[in-house]
Amino acid sequence: MFVQARSRLISVLVSIGLTAAVSSCTTSTGGSAVTGTSSTTSQAVKQAPNTSSASSTQPATAAAASTSTAAAPALSGPSGGGTQVTSYPGIFVGVWVGHSRQLVVNVDGSAKATYRAYVFCSQNPTPPCDQVIGNQIVDGGQVTLHVGQVVTANRMSTATAFVLTSSDPKLAPGSVQTLVLNGDVITWTNFATFCDAKAEQSGTCGA
Repeated sequence: MFVQARSRLISVLVSIGLTAAVSSCTTSTGGSAVTGTSSTTSQAVKQAPNTSSASSTQPATAAAASTSTAAAPALSGPSGGGTQVTSYPGIFVGVWVGHSRQLVVNVDGSAKATYRAYVFCSQNPTPPCDQVIGNQIVDGGQVTLHVGQVVTANRMSTATAFVLTSSDPKLAPGSVQTLVLNGDVITWTNFATFCDAKAEQSGTCGA
């Protein structure tokens, strides 16, 4: 009988030990599983891309592009209604002619006009008067000028010229003259017209 009681006690102790071991193993396994899950989640959070950083970078790039476009100089070009002012003769440069008269304008702004007075100095020495030297007639009108400014607007150019020397009292040295170029014809205000080769052929400045 004593032997049977002892055997039962040993069986109970063994059973309790196994139960405790199983419980310990289950608890350890569950804790390990939780720990592993927590670690995986932590790694996932660390490896996730920072979307807020990417979003903040993109607007900055767009802003930079916008600033660059605004800073770029606007392209300029001729405008039909615009006004251009220059200190050189430009379009006035060339040889312009009329009936018994000529106007030469150089790139440096110097200019010279020569024209017949139709009065010979032998008849009336009052200048301007034409002279006859040999078989040639020397024009009595001799005027040198300097083109100081040209204003272009509405397809017309107006030059301001200063008289430097003159044989004609009507165009005294120091006086300011106005030359208006419209198409192929220069109109020297209160004096005469001068044509380019094209307008000369049509007889526009024939008189």
